Amino acid sequence: MKKFDMIVAGVGGQGVLTVAGVIARAGLAQGYDIKASEIHGLAMRFGALECHLRLGENVYSPLIKKGGADLIIALEAAETLRACYYASQSTSYVFDTHTTPSVASYLQKAKYPSIDEIKTALKKISPQGKIVGVDASLETKKAFGSPIAANIYLVGRAAAEGLVPVKKELLINALAEIFPEKLLEMNKKVFELGYASKK
Repeated sequence: MKKFDMIVAGVGGQGVLTVAGVIARAGLAQGYDIKASEIHGLAMRFGALECHLRLGENVYSPLIKKGGADLIIALEAAETLRACYYASQSTSYVFDTHTTPSVASYLQKAKYPSIDEIKTALKKISPQGKIVGVDASLETKKAFGSPIAANIYLVGRAAAEGLVPVKKELLINALAEIFPEKLLEMNKKVFELGYASKK
């Protein structure tokens, strides 16, 4: 694989950087050159946040150009649309349909789009891409009592869809590099739950 570019978007506190970290570590284990960069938001609690992650043979810049993303993983529904600046006709999406509006949208009293409106917009922007919306927060809360690991659920679902160009076992191994032992088993189970959610 010469190059694969992805955006991870969400709001501060949702684990955007954790998602990028897991995939980056798995990519390194698979032999890819990796570049990543967090821009916007500076991980402010409930502030809009995006992370660029680039994998490939020779990657020289951490930033993705407009229209250059192969995949957008969004941990908050409306942030999927914000990240569409980087989308092309063939970009694929995996996003949490649970809503956690950012501070900016709350202060601006912006109208929050429905999930159907979001999906319709994504289909217009990326008619050749795959669009996967799932309530990862709800499913994680039902299974484990808390939605806190919904980000890892989305990584599992993206892997099951074949949208992340790294092996499943390397993603699972990468969890051990990110999480302390007391949280590792739960996150492995969440990953598998997301992986199994593809029917």
